[in-house]
Amino acid sequence: MEVFKAMEKQNSEIKKLLQQVRDTENHIIKACKKASQYVPGSKTHNRLLEEESELRQLLTSQKKELVEQIEAFNQEIDRLLLPYRGGEHSSNQQ
Repeated sequence: MEVFKAMEKQNSEIKKLLQQVRDTENHIIKACKKASQYVPGSKTHNRLLEEESELRQLLTSQKKELVEQIEAFNQEIDRLLLPYRGGEHSSNQQ
């Protein structure tokens, strides 16, 4: 039962992180579209390109956090399942 509760909690947290990634991707698309409407080199165009660059850095860190969370969750689930695996784990290595 503890495993299922942990999985539900982890699923919820992963969904939140994925939504953050999607939101950032959408902001990047909007910034690109806005930037294309201005003359290259103009103050507004440069500001929008800078915003896009910052959003891409944010996206990279969000994706890294997502991967780290998934790996941590997998380790936690493995730890919780260890008592149920018993001899199966050792017999699979033969």
